[in-house]
Amino acid sequence: MKNKYLSFLFLLFLMVGSNLFGQNPYFNKIDKSVGLPSNTIYDITQDKKGFIWFATNEGICKYDGVSFTNLNTEKVTSKAGSSLVVGKNNKIFYCNFDGYIYYEKNKVLEPLPQNEPLGYNPICILNDFLLTTEKNNIVVYHTKTLQLVKKIPFNHSTFITATKGNNCYYILSDYLYCIDASLQLKKINLPEELKNNSEAKLIKYGGNKLYFFNKYQKKYFVYSANSFQKYDLPIDQDIIQNVSFVDDKIWLCTTNGIFKLNDENKVEHLFENYNISYFFKDSFKHYWICTLTEGVLLIPNFNTKIIPFPENITQFTRFQNDLLVSTEKNSIYSFQIDQNTSKKIIKNTDNHEIYLLKKVNDYYFSTSSKFRIYDAKMRLISEKKLAVKNIIAIDKKYFAVAASGFCGIFCFNEKLKSEWDEFYKNRKKEKDILNEVRIESNIKAKSIAYNTYNKTIYVSTNLGVISQTFRNKKTIFYKNKPLYINNLIAYKNLIFGINANGKLLQFNEKNKVTESTITHEEISKLKRIGTNLYLITKKNIIRYNLINKSKILVLTNNQEFDVADIEETKTQLLFATKKGIISKNLKDLNSEHNQFFLLNNITINGLVYDTFPTSLTHNQNNIKLNFSILNYNNNYTNPISYKINNNNWYSLENNSRNLILNELPPGNYSLKFKVYNSFTKKNDVLHYHFEIKYPFWKKPLFVIAVLTLFFGIGYFIVKNHIKKINQRNKEKLEKINLESELSKSKLTAIKSQMNPHFFFNALNTIQSYILTSDNKKALFYLKKFSVLTRNILEYSEKETICLKEEINTLGLYLEIEKARFNEEDFIFEIHTTQPDISENIKIPAMLIQPYIENAIKHGLLHKKGLKKLIISLTLKKNYLTIRIEDNGIGRKKSMELNLLKKGKPTSFATQAMNNRIELLNKNKSEKISIDYTDKETSTFDENGTIVTIKIPINL
Repeated sequence: MKNKYLSFLFLLFLMVGSNLFGQNPYFNKIDKSVGLPSNTIYDITQDKKGFIWFATNEGICKYDGVSFTNLNTEKVTSKAGSSLVVGKNNKIFYCNFDGYIYYEKNKVLEPLPQNEPLGYNPICILNDFLLTTEKNNIVVYHTKTLQLVKKIPFNHSTFITATKGNNCYYILSDYLYCIDASLQLKKINLPEELKNNSEAKLIKYGGNKLYFFNKYQKKYFVYSANSFQKYDLPIDQDIIQNVSFVDDKIWLCTTNGIFKLNDENKVEHLFENYNISYFFKDSFKHYWICTLTEGVLLIPNFNTKIIPFPENITQFTRFQNDLLVSTEKNSIYSFQIDQNTSKKIIKNTDNHEIYLLKKVNDYYFSTSSKFRIYDAKMRLISEKKLAVKNIIAIDKKYFAVAASGFCGIFCFNEKLKSEWDEFYKNRKKEKDILNEVRIESNIKAKSIAYNTYNKTIYVSTNLGVISQTFRNKKTIFYKNKPLYINNLIAYKNLIFGINANGKLLQFNEKNKVTESTITHEEISKLKRIGTNLYLITKKNIIRYNLINKSKILVLTNNQEFDVADIEETKTQLLFATKKGIISKNLKDLNSEHNQFFLLNNITINGLVYDTFPTSLTHNQNNIKLNFSILNYNNNYTNPISYKINNNNWYSLENNSRNLILNELPPGNYSLKFKVYNSFTKKNDVLHYHFEIKYPFWKKPLFVIAVLTLFFGIGYFIVKNHIKKINQRNKEKLEKINLESELSKSKLTAIKSQMNPHFFFNALNTIQSYILTSDNKKALFYLKKFSVLTRNILEYSEKETICLKEEINTLGLYLEIEKARFNEEDFIFEIHTTQPDISENIKIPAMLIQPYIENAIKHGLLHKKGLKKLIISLTLKKNYLTIRIEDNGIGRKKSMELNLLKKGKPTSFATQAMNNRIELLNKNKSEKISIDYTDKETSTFDENGTIVTIKIPINL
């Protein structure tokens, strides 16, 4: 019946010649061809960050306007489901059609711990709680901890559906149950008619009302102010699959489009023949229609309408206050802009596509199978078998034409005057197809333009771009090659064109060619309307203002529509597509096409953070920022730039969603992202401030402390070094003094050993032997005296001498001293306890002799009777012990005798040797020691002296 009705309307259109078409809003289609996992969509929601989530037949996925993130479904019982809800912490929950609930965690669907569910039913979020049902209970979970909070008893015979509204969870069963935010349950009686028709019910809350629908019945109930009202539903017998409340209106999603229910209980039918599952409006004011077969239809603006047209449109041109519309079936329509109605005014029989429809001066030109010329009232003047690609006006008299086979100029009225008359007259030989003169023949001319600044015609041909002035013709070169472009457009002193790669080139009146940077997309068509240049790409239609150099994205070029031409009115932009005319309000151009920057997470040294830490340690300096560009309503992505501190701005690639900063030195950082919304001349700059702290060894206090310590150590080192130098100098000086003193002491020792009194006594003894003619003894002692004298002189040059040498010298000395006494009165002994002791040990030279001299001079000399001197040498514990024992008068009597001899020369050997020993002991750890022992008899009289000398063997 419905198909017959449509056929009747179409026949009526053919008969009457005009028709009024219904209008759907323009949409962009999102399906499997762009990455959607399935074309069957059950539900849609938007999280708190702005991402769109789809529940599809293949599970759920996240969408940022460019790419999809599919969640892992290995743990689900079945992929298909619905009821997407967002918790306070932005956690996504989802119920599959088996009734099991899952939540998103690290791109994986994790199951919520629950008992056996009743089956699929819509879940609900109330504050921090998630509510669902199981047998005999309403179950409440905490959305953050995912732990079971409580179970609310729920006795029912049948469960139908549920919805959320007014911060309550409504459950429709044999009663209407309401759970409020405090988790209190309230039961509401239903009308008998609503209670009895329990199957296939849908409920939706909106505008402080609760709506009850049945999938198969054309009536509905409204619950408001504690009462139920029944209404008839004025729609055809379509299955209602879901209900949405958007823009304060109820929208019925059916198997045959979507119905908008107005306050007067009237409906507006949109998207007929689409099987619609849900209708949604996001926070950016975009509308999303989920379908079960076609993916998702995204509507940027409900004011942008699709006006159906009976044939596929190829081109527009203005016709009085209306439009002329050409089609693929060689028809031309008159389209009334204000009323959105059309009327066919020309129908050719060959059904050839009209690819040129243009008004030039007061004439209209079209090209299909033939080139046709019409007057101002669209009356046919002439037609030629000619493939004209483009035609322009040079002035009021001449037209320039580009056709397959030639390019040139022609006119209709030769009586008019023009500065091109001479060119036309000099070249005119005979009347050609259009009474033209040709610039070039036997070429394929594609497009033509005229620059009024340099009076030059430019023709795009298969051999390059030709320029023609009044007198000269030449080929334009770019980078030393012929310039191959088409779709030539003139504006003031500039000519625009598109090359084979879709790049926009321009050249001025001096024929200097440059590449334009208006867009980096591949351009397929150009059109200039007034001061606006329209660029049609595969993805978008961009309007570029030639005066202020601004650009605006006017429409996303959905390939399902494929925009072929554009026309501009005072209030609208009209787009010719194969599915009709798209009408867009000019006032909406600046409000639809922004993109939004969203920082997803930050990875620092492998650890992921949801928010940007403001304070980092010195080794947390490898940072990776992952972000998204939310850009739902168009395919145009402006570049994202960033800068650090006061450095330059750097652009990221359009597809890049990461910024990696490695090895950042310590310091304060200001990281800025610039999100270009150049279509609105708006640049959103986002700031992130953070600090990478210096390591403790680079902090000022630590540096000051280290420098202080360094300088302190340096000071002490220098001071110590100076002290050591001074000490060394002191030691050197002391050594010099010591050596001097030692030398003096040695001289004193020599003096003590070679004093005149000794020499006098020794020589007197020898002399006495000579006088008594005891030559043998004289020679004996003279020899000993000479050897002793030689030894003393030799040893005076040495610091140390061998102990054996010292013993020999002492023997010589004692032999000579013995001669002073009666040989029977004086005996001496020198012996050692170890046989080899005298071979290996060295002692200071001339150290022992003075003590022997004292023993003889002060002890034995005054003794009557036998005089005895014993010298023993013992090595024990690294010390050489020299024991000098006499049986003289003792030190006490000797001192008394010395006092009586006051005024006579006394021996200075003892004092000299004490000084020398002090010098030898100086700065030594092991020292020479002298010990005196007075021998006493039983009557306490002294009977001699023992002198013990200990000398370290390493001295």
